[in-house]
Amino acid sequence: MRGLAVAAALGLAGCASVAPGRPAGPGAADLARLLAVDRAEAPPLRAVRCDLIAEEGSEWVCRYEERSREGLWVGLSTMVARAGAGWELIDRPCSADEALADRGRCPR
Repeated sequence: MRGLAVAAALGLAGCASVAPGRPAGPGAADLARLLAVDRAEAPPLRAVRCDLIAEEGSEWVCRYEERSREGLWVGLSTMVARAGAGWELIDRPCSADEALADRGRCPR
């Protein structure tokens, strides 16, 4: 079931952009898998953009839109870091539904 959810999320994800001359950050598939860790399934994402934090060298800030249960696209952000050959979340981001309910406390 989780594999299908990740595949569905990837179908909506579109392309992640990479700044010229910078190492590539996580793609939409990687970010969807990271966000799925504490959830029942991977969230549908689109407009994924992860930018290297030059001062850190191994951390990226990722901005993306996540679809809520009501079908609304909510702009969110999170920070990720390179962990060996993979990725790890630096912070626990809000879900789209949490962001809609919190009235501005979730990072966007």
